[in-house]
Amino acid sequence: MVIKMKKMNNKGFAISSLLYGLLLVAFLVVAVLMSVMASNRKNTSTLINKIEEDLNRHSLTVTEFEYTDDVQEYIVPHGKAGWYKIELWGGAGAGTIGDTTEKRGSYVGGIVYLPENMHLYFYVGGAGIEGTTTYNQLNSTTAGGGGATDVRTLSAGKNGDVQTSKETIFMLAGGGAGGGRYAESSYNGGTDAGTSFISTYGGQRMEENLPILNSVMMHAVNGGSGKATIELVSQNPQNVLPAKKTNGLSNVLEIRDCLTVSGFGASNEGRNGGNELWTEVQVYAEVTSSSLYSQNMTGVVKSDSGTFRGDALPDTIKNTSMAAISGKKTTAGITNGTQSCIIVQLGGTRRNIEEISLFHHITGGTQVLGEEISVRSNSGQAFTPIITYDANTLPTETSEGIRISARQLGRNEVPEGSHNYYLELSNGPGRLATATTSDDKRNITQLMFNEGAKKRKWTITKLADGKYKIVDAHDFLALQPSQTDSTGLAENGITVSTISQYTDEIWQKWNILHQPSGYHMIQYTKPNDQGKMLCMTAEYTTQNMPLKLLPCNTSDKKQLWKLVTAEY
Repeated sequence: MVIKMKKMNNKGFAISSLLYGLLLVAFLVVAVLMSVMASNRKNTSTLINKIEEDLNRHSLTVTEFEYTDDVQEYIVPHGKAGWYKIELWGGAGAGTIGDTTEKRGSYVGGIVYLPENMHLYFYVGGAGIEGTTTYNQLNSTTAGGGGATDVRTLSAGKNGDVQTSKETIFMLAGGGAGGGRYAESSYNGGTDAGTSFISTYGGQRMEENLPILNSVMMHAVNGGSGKATIELVSQNPQNVLPAKKTNGLSNVLEIRDCLTVSGFGASNEGRNGGNELWTEVQVYAEVTSSSLYSQNMTGVVKSDSGTFRGDALPDTIKNTSMAAISGKKTTAGITNGTQSCIIVQLGGTRRNIEEISLFHHITGGTQVLGEEISVRSNSGQAFTPIITYDANTLPTETSEGIRISARQLGRNEVPEGSHNYYLELSNGPGRLATATTSDDKRNITQLMFNEGAKKRKWTITKLADGKYKIVDAHDFLALQPSQTDSTGLAENGITVSTISQYTDEIWQKWNILHQPSGYHMIQYTKPNDQGKMLCMTAEYTTQNMPLKLLPCNTSDKKQLWKLVTAEY
């Protein structure tokens, strides 16, 4: 048998060679690509993480910023225009942070309307290091002072000319004190915490047409590096403002401030020949109920030659639609033991007021025995008090003056519905009732500085019977005595705790009693075995001290609490 072999032609060989060649090239390309990908894997991973970080930053309603030694940008996400709550903490000064305000950075917070795609720039101040400068893009601070934390609408980068950028700051929390004086800027910590600033806050200017509502300042509270948060709290349009907490400042024609003093004698103790105790009155209000708050600054009324007048208002808050403001003294001089008053007239137009700030000149041996701030809607009617202080409840006047806000509870108001509050001690500014979760302390509620933890916030809910449940906003544990008998009877001096969640027990319910000063008492609903009512008391005002139940006393400042709105 003859077997014939089929011979491959040249065309088939060429095709096979081409296919093998292409396959080899493909393998080589894949090998090169794998090598390149392997060598760039770290960079690729970093890029992916950066993209993911940016996406998260644009999608979350809450964003936090910590100290990074550089500017940090926030862009209002698409479709997320609305009212934002911004909170800032300045960095603490160098050294050991103790139980006092020494070396602590300050806190500021408030809400502002932001349109989508708006760019904000956060400059977070670092904690002070002895002998080292602290970056905060304002001015460096020496001798260990903490850096200020601020937010602005224009960035200068880390090393650029910052002057123009600084002019766009609309909120700032001052840094804590260091071992020496601050350099160049009063915002950074020196021998005391640096100055804080909020646009349109009582006594301060307005910047960038960004008025801040429900603004809060707490001097010298933060014990670490600075930080900042921004949170979307409402997507209502700009002309739908968050609800006010009091109606006492609505439809106001005139404001009256009356002081009762003792020890007033020397002619140089007061202004203008010793006849005045007032230096400035500042009022922010709406021109009409439908207009935007950003357009409605009523201005500053200053004392001049025995008369309050409004013809010298700062350009930063003037507006063409603003009516003229005039005012007058109602007394020729100051008489010890009797009321001396001034009246601020709001240009003959009734206004819905946002804030009132009053500044006084108290020197020498003069002592304020009481102050009453009141309003009226018609010139012929009696004034209605909105705040009344006696010598015991009168707050220490700072650079912020005596300030009243429509976004906070007034003299005759208690919480309604269910809302979040800080419980701030009246004679311990910045010191808040705080829930703890440490087993060894049996969840004892303590007095602590406002350093930003959620356990310092409380959800207060009015129950159907008029009593209140109070739970912390972190673990949702109920405020209650640490120990009672089966009927809810608590002993004098028992510590206040958050030992369990709310279960509608009698020992988990409270009364909230408003005071003429605007402070509140938090009263346990069941009397003790002697028939006396017990109130939550800060027996000592230092850091980490437990709160206790002691017999209620309206004259005890350690039982008077300021319910500061904390949710918007």
